[in-house]
Amino acid sequence: ELDYRPRPGGISLVRVRDNDTMTLNPLYGFNAIAGDVLHFTVPIDNKGMSGGPATELEMHAPDDTFQRLNINALPPVGEQTLQFSWTVPPTQQLGLTNFTFEVDPDDLMPQDVNQSNDLSSFPIFIGVIPVVNLTAIESSYTLIDLLLDATGSNDGDGGSLHCTFEIETSENIFEIFEEDDCQKVFNWPDDGTFSVYLTITDEENDRDQTSMIVEILNRAPWVNITSPSETLPAESNITFNAFDSGDADTLYSEAPVDALWILPIRSDGFQYQCEDEGTTITMTCTVTPMEEGAFVMVLEVTDDDGEITSTQYSLQVTNINPRDVVMTMSDGTTSNGDPAPSIWNVVEDQEVSLKGEAVDTMNDQDSLIWNWASIDSDDNFVWQESTNGADSEIQVSWSKSGTHHVELDVLDDDGASAGVLAGFVTVTNVPPTSEPFSAQLPVGEDRPFKLTGFYSDTQSDVDSLQVCWDVDLANDADDNLVNFDDCDYVGDSINHSWPVAGEYTVRFHVTDDDGAVAESIVNVSVVNLRPKAVATAEKTSVSVGEEVVISSNGTSDTESDISLLIFTWDLDITTDSNGDGDPANDPDSLTSRTGSLHHTFETSGTKHIRLMVSDGDLVDTADITIEVTGGSGGFLGVMGETAGVSNLIIALLVVIGALLAVGFTVVKK
Repeated sequence: ELDYRPRPGGISLVRVRDNDTMTLNPLYGFNAIAGDVLHFTVPIDNKGMSGGPATELEMHAPDDTFQRLNINALPPVGEQTLQFSWTVPPTQQLGLTNFTFEVDPDDLMPQDVNQSNDLSSFPIFIGVIPVVNLTAIESSYTLIDLLLDATGSNDGDGGSLHCTFEIETSENIFEIFEEDDCQKVFNWPDDGTFSVYLTITDEENDRDQTSMIVEILNRAPWVNITSPSETLPAESNITFNAFDSGDADTLYSEAPVDALWILPIRSDGFQYQCEDEGTTITMTCTVTPMEEGAFVMVLEVTDDDGEITSTQYSLQVTNINPRDVVMTMSDGTTSNGDPAPSIWNVVEDQEVSLKGEAVDTMNDQDSLIWNWASIDSDDNFVWQESTNGADSEIQVSWSKSGTHHVELDVLDDDGASAGVLAGFVTVTNVPPTSEPFSAQLPVGEDRPFKLTGFYSDTQSDVDSLQVCWDVDLANDADDNLVNFDDCDYVGDSINHSWPVAGEYTVRFHVTDDDGAVAESIVNVSVVNLRPKAVATAEKTSVSVGEEVVISSNGTSDTESDISLLIFTWDLDITTDSNGDGDPANDPDSLTSRTGSLHHTFETSGTKHIRLMVSDGDLVDTADITIEVTGGSGGFLGVMGETAGVSNLIIALLVVIGALLAVGFTVVKK
């Protein structure tokens, strides 16, 4: 007989989760989650007294997958151990499920006397890890009950959760609290940062953990200064006390705070001291203020945690006015060394220093207010300026010439005045300047002459300067009986032309608001420009007796000379027709500026024609060559070369008339 079976109760399970390996047991529970790797160890034994053949062991997993391993031939009462592994898939249904392990799944061992024990089931619970949630707690003060709340935690596979709180109650000292409702109320008696660790456990012993830091703030101490009076005359003593003070979370109830008086510093750098105790670490302080104004007592109390609370008390001390005001000027056109009410001298835009000095109590001296103002002869404010400090020095200037006066009023921080002090200033105008011009190249008639003048003045005058050019010093364009101050052009640049050659003088002049003038003279030579002759023939090859037409269109000159041009034609520059010895300058024909030359030649050959254009001073020429073809005999020759086409027409009419007369006579006869 033989009897193969998975040994009952002999199957063991090892679970691998991340890097954590655990052997599960019935006490802990057989459970897993998606991603766990399960390693089964299955013992197979033969209960029979006869040996058996080799066969297979099949594992059927919850995801309907199958694995088979070989079972060796077992001797009587023999045993073999097989191992299967299975990874829980992400899609595995949650809840209780079973693995089955079956010997001889294909029923190939009919000699097995008990096949009812060939199949063994192994139950396991597939769940999920619970998710911990601990509500954050904002920074809180000592002695306040705080709720540590983990009720937001949940278990995805159902069931209840248990919470374990591990609370740092004081520095590095922890207490553990087991809470089935996952809530814990706790308060800290002292300040600091404390750790809270939370572990939640579900019914399958799956766990999740979190932690947080709770910041507990110290309760600051409190204090009030007590004084017998709110005001005090200077140089009188007064006693302040700090008995109205305490600390709610102190560990030392008999002396909850230490008091430190911080007394003001006098304007000479000396700090007041408590006179009665000889120290500032005391609950009372007697002091004698020596200066008028606000006398501010500051008190700091420190609790056992080192936290400081500060308060202050302002005692008002009687004020006095500033006095002994002195106003002086440095720089200017003279030494200006005498203090106000002296008369000082400056030029326009000259920067000078005004300095004021006065005397007041020590605490007011460095906070004096200095109100400066300058007023012109028309009682208009020129400028105003204010400074603060023990004395005052300002940099000022005047943009308008004339007489001005300066006022200085010194006030303390209570508005008390020393009275207005005045000084007087005479401001002298600074005339403008103009740079001289360099020699200019000649410019042609009607050609633009461009030039830029350079000038300067004080900053306050330069934008208001009158900048002009007078291009005709013989003409009084503005009828002010002065020929050389006209504004023919306004601005620093000129663009002018002259129609007639000659020598011209241009005056560039700049005038400021006080009438001061700067000038620069430039001489300009205007020269005549030679005309540009152009000759264009309708045809450059004609027959004897055929009219030649040559146009002078395109001839150019300056706008002023163009209407004055004289157009002269030399019909043959190889023949000296006027006998002056120069064959190329004969005035054989004249035409107007818009007219054309009309001419016929009675002989053939190459004809060299020259157009001479004169503006009365300069001459320019243009040559053109005409080829004349054909003989000089016959009827056209008889008519003459110079008659041209018009003479030919007349001759033809005469011939026709003669023929008609002869015919009439024949008929009559």
